[in-house]
Amino acid sequence: MSDTETVDALFAFSREIKEMLDHYPNLGDFGWANRCIPEKEFAADRNKLYGRLRETKTAIRYLEFHPIPKSKSSYGLKHDIECWTEGREERQYISNGAAILGALLYGYTPKYEPDSPNCRFRR
Repeated sequence: MSDTETVDALFAFSREIKEMLDHYPNLGDFGWANRCIPEKEFAADRNKLYGRLRETKTAIRYLEFHPIPKSKSSYGLKHDIECWTEGREERQYISNGAAILGALLYGYTPKYEPDSPNCRFRR
């Protein structure tokens, strides 16, 4: 892949992320906004998620080989992805929001947990 193709792919992926985040305005780096995250802190938390392109792509790569069990929470998924990266390369930190965003982009639908930044998923 040429440098131009790489840059074009990165911009396309960035657009996909922006569209998904526009669709889910209550998703931030910590997870779903609720009483766990004060409203005034949520804007900064959400902006962090825009910077998690690498982590989101890693989540999508993980999901290509590992479907999410109905019982798995997003927080559990995040840890599974981190453990998976350790076996493939240097362990990579994955935020709860990046794990959720990767699952959404991969085609999962969130099943919210009340008063929690976490969710479960369905296809």
